[in-house]
Amino acid sequence: MLGRTLYNHLSYGTLIPHKMSVLKQIDTLLISIDGREHIYNVTRGVGVFPSLMKSMDLCVSNSIPFNIKMVINRITIKEIDWNISLAHKYGVEIEFVLPYEVSSDKQPELHKKLSLSDSEILNILEEILCDWGRTKATF
Repeated sequence: MLGRTLYNHLSYGTLIPHKMSVLKQIDTLLISIDGREHIYNVTRGVGVFPSLMKSMDLCVSNSIPFNIKMVINRITIKEIDWNISLAHKYGVEIEFVLPYEVSSDKQPELHKKLSLSDSEILNILEEILCDWGRTKATF
């Protein structure tokens, strides 16, 4: 029997209030959030952060399980602790995504500019593993 798990990458979370009946039928929702409002404005769009936070509260009040997805790059790197604290506050897991440069990328210059070096990635992994006890993290 196939499971009904659906991970739905919601960059903005603005559709959550309008999709409650569907969301109540899935196992886990994956919500993208890369940091506090000033960072979110840069990475995902200006003005949507408050609705994202309200949407996460709405998930809690409607017993819709969710996890957090964080893309770590040069813009978001200093938001790791904040995101770990946010995951801890909601009692959810956090998934860290480390983008890399690929030859088929449609925005190679942007990704080259934002991507971290191998040594930076190793340092981040060490930092996250040190915080492992504060929240559940996946890579």
